[in-house]
Amino acid sequence: MVLRSKGIIEPIYIFFLLTRPSVLTNLQKIAEGRSGTFPQITFTELKEVTVFVPKEATHPFLKLVKNAYDQIFQNEIENRQLIKTRDMLLPKLISGEIPINVE
Repeated sequence: MVLRSKGIIEPIYIFFLLTRPSVLTNLQKIAEGRSGTFPQITFTELKEVTVFVPKEATHPFLKLVKNAYDQIFQNEIENRQLIKTRDMLLPKLISGEIPINVE
């Protein structure tokens, strides 16, 4: 399921709310209680989750957390690219296709 913000509040705040252990446990029970091939949550069940929105949707804490998570997400993107580069180069290094000059 993909959730998109309507711009009313920082998406990171919703992320924190939905990933609280109590909410995850409740959603897990709902998902496993549904009949079907695999556990799932629908928007109908998600609408039942109670959330408290701060008076200011741009609360300073949310800005701070958003900046931290933006950096985390950027780091993850960079890590994926570095993994691809490593996976491409390592076999070539091991096979000797790329020479290593040790001085």
